[in-house]
Amino acid sequence: MEKPKVVVAGPFLPEGIKRLSEHCEVRQWTDSATIERALLKEWIADADGLIIHGKIKADEDLLSAGKKLRVMAHAMVG
Repeated sequence: MEKPKVVVAGPFLPEGIKRLSEHCEVRQWTDSATIERALLKEWIADADGLIIHGKIKADEDLLSAGKKLRVMAHAMVG
């Protein structure tokens, strides 16, 4: 059975990535700068899940690029 694909668009705790990787194919943006929107849209084109962080706006334009997305989460502090 193929693992679901999850895009993590920013920093995330290593333990969280480790646990997520046990069940999913994870592609993570690890650069300190925010991922370019066009690149993020490419990455989510075939992803099942998306975890965003920081200043990324999860609007209709972004989410419409992820035709297979089943879940989206915004990782925040607070």
